[in-house]
Amino acid sequence: MTLVVSLVVACAVQAGAPKPTPPAPPPPKPELIRVYVDAGGDDDKDLITSARDLAEAVADRKKSLASVDAEEKADVTVEVVQRFTEIPKLVIGIGSRPGEPPGGATPAKIGRLQIRIRFQAMQVSLQNKNKAYDNARGWKSAAEDLAEQIDKWVGQYRAEIIKSRR
Repeated sequence: MTLVVSLVVACAVQAGAPKPTPPAPPPPKPELIRVYVDAGGDDDKDLITSARDLAEAVADRKKSLASVDAEEKADVTVEVVQRFTEIPKLVIGIGSRPGEPPGGATPAKIGRLQIRIRFQAMQVSLQNKNKAYDNARGWKSAAEDLAEQIDKWVGQYRAEIIKSRR
């Protein structure tokens, strides 16, 4: 009986104790370029979702890029400027091409994601090059395509970016 009371008291004391805060994530490796992705202060849910998808896609490029949670920690900032859809023109008489959904000449909305990369005085606007359909998976695909373009752009200026840290 004393054992049961002791366990109940121990559990009650433990439940009331403040939970320890998780340790802060370690800083990114110095050879990685730190990238901050933002929706540009816009409250548009779609832009915020695309910014989150892009930040995840950047974080997945672990060998060259690191996603950071604050602009002050970043070497390069990326702003998601615009997210829109296009309806490509139809070609009558030709069946579906490779990579297109079967079904003939039915238009499908293609998702376009536009970003702006900033490093010091440089600014570059990029847009996804792939054919991303207007659904959650398509928008993630557009973000992954842009992460690859960011990686290539950063690769061109890597030495300058690392030198500017000092």
